[in-house]
Amino acid sequence: MNINEAIERTGVDYTQQIVSPDGNIYGIAAYNQSYGNEFRDKLWIYQPWLEELEQEVPVTTEEFYELLKMISNSDMNGNGKKDEIGMLGSAGNYTNYWKFLMNAFTYAGDSHFRTVEDGIVSASYTTDEWKEGLKYLKKMFDEGLIAPESLTISDEQFSTLINSEDPTVFSFVYYGAEMVEAGTSRQTDYVCIDTLTGPDGVNYSTYVPSVANITMVITANCKNPEAAFRIGDLMSSEYIGISQRWGEEGVDWDYPENVENISEYTASVEGFDISLVAYNDSTFWGGTDVTNGSWRQIGPLVRQYAIANGVGVIADESNKYTQLFNEAASLYQNADHEPAEVIPKLIYTTEESETIAEIESVLDSYVMESMANFVTGAMDIDAEWGSYLAEIETIGLNTYLEVVQGVYDRMYK
Repeated sequence: MNINEAIERTGVDYTQQIVSPDGNIYGIAAYNQSYGNEFRDKLWIYQPWLEELEQEVPVTTEEFYELLKMISNSDMNGNGKKDEIGMLGSAGNYTNYWKFLMNAFTYAGDSHFRTVEDGIVSASYTTDEWKEGLKYLKKMFDEGLIAPESLTISDEQFSTLINSEDPTVFSFVYYGAEMVEAGTSRQTDYVCIDTLTGPDGVNYSTYVPSVANITMVITANCKNPEAAFRIGDLMSSEYIGISQRWGEEGVDWDYPENVENISEYTASVEGFDISLVAYNDSTFWGGTDVTNGSWRQIGPLVRQYAIANGVGVIADESNKYTQLFNEAASLYQNADHEPAEVIPKLIYTTEESETIAEIESVLDSYVMESMANFVTGAMDIDAEWGSYLAEIETIGLNTYLEVVQGVYDRMYK
């Protein structure tokens, strides 16, 4: 079966991540090993302004702060307006600018701000280091170095500002460069740089390990469950996994043996063999045109690291989107800034889920709301830190961590 073959070629028995607490598997999984997805919060800067100011790439939070001050106090785009934005974010799912900066003070954790050390689960937002990170963020907001609209605008508005007629945005955090209009010179003007080191030498990247998730189930009403299963098994093949991402063979991509000038290509990540050559990937994947060439990764698919990392590129020519994405992904994968321990995935029983569902939602909302209030000055970080921690306990942090710890122990110890 393709499902068994998929486990062999990924080198990971990911069935652990789709087994329900009752010991059964109720669906067919999608599992995509991807450098780019594992390190989502990447810092992109507008290189022409860095070069014009004759500045080095910042490596510390203090250097970044000083650089943004220079940007914000200069008419870098020459339009006679003070419209330069040092750093821009949004309220969307993939623009975690504040989390990126927080990682220079303490590991900000997963999507629910959970961290693990020596097998013990905790919440990052209760630490003194988190408090210091908030003070840095507040300084950036107070001085206008992070655009205040970053707290409220959508990803669409975020993209519009990045692509304004006159360049205005110096830096942003995103997992790829697709927020910059595809096929334009500006897309290649934004370059990805490494994470920043905080005042105490802390330097983390947000790490989201590749995990398997069930994306196809066969209901009790299915008239031919065996045929349905065969479709799911077929979709778990390597070929369908490629098509799910890159589209139609011979039109959107080709295997290397079918590319006439393959000798001019190299794999997008050093150390990998060429797996395929994608044509016009910036418009196919990063563009806005409707396409019938791919389901865009809806449903079962399984791809090993070697697929995305082996996409063929020609240096300084076409496929700039692919080059930029993979160069950024490789930079963060090889920088070794991820924490030693993370929570890959948790599968709750119905009872566990019922116990913590509301607590988790309220905690996440309160932490985000408090972060916004702290950095804008609506709440005083020093004076109201104690009441902030007390409210977190009132919401139910101890109960929440107790349940999460139990599930973590069951799955990973």
